[in-house]
Amino acid sequence: ANGYFDMATPFFGTEMTRAQPAFDRSRLTITYYEAGHMMYIHQPSIEKLVADVRAFIGDGAR
Repeated sequence: ANGYFDMATPFFGTEMTRAQPAFDRSRLTITYYEAGHMMYIHQPSIEKLVADVRAFIGDGAR
């Protein structure tokens, strides 16, 4: 996880890595949170994270 304005985990660093041909994009999930990598300090972001994790686990259980 990273944020658009995050100096610790720069947004475009992840985007650049994901764009490399070595990655099978069909096996990668990218989700964006308003609070960046500190989504636990922003209530709407933590709620979205919880929903996303539940969906991810649920999809894998099928």
